[in-house]
Amino acid sequence: MKNIEQPIFKILDDKNRFLVPQEIRASLGLSKGDVVALRTDSGLLTVKKAVVVDGNHMPPAAKLSYVEAALREFDGEQLAKLLSLIAPLIAKEVVPF
Repeated sequence: MKNIEQPIFKILDDKNRFLVPQEIRASLGLSKGDVVALRTDSGLLTVKKAVVVDGNHMPPAAKLSYVEAALREFDGEQLAKLLSLIAPLIAKEVVPF
């Protein structure tokens, strides 16, 4: 992965959008159809190529590992909300996945 040393300045268009220059897309390994994850932290924008997982083709153990890893990313409030959504499904023994 090639680092871009000098800043590249872009102007937002009338819809507050800007184009990510080709050299930056290339340095991130991005191409048409890729999914990106955007985050902000202390005024900085982070763009990363995202990995999309197709759970339909994963063995149950792999699905469980993926879900466990994803849950570690949630804070307490998000976990509580998730639990409130899952608990009724478990009680009815109806799990949508």
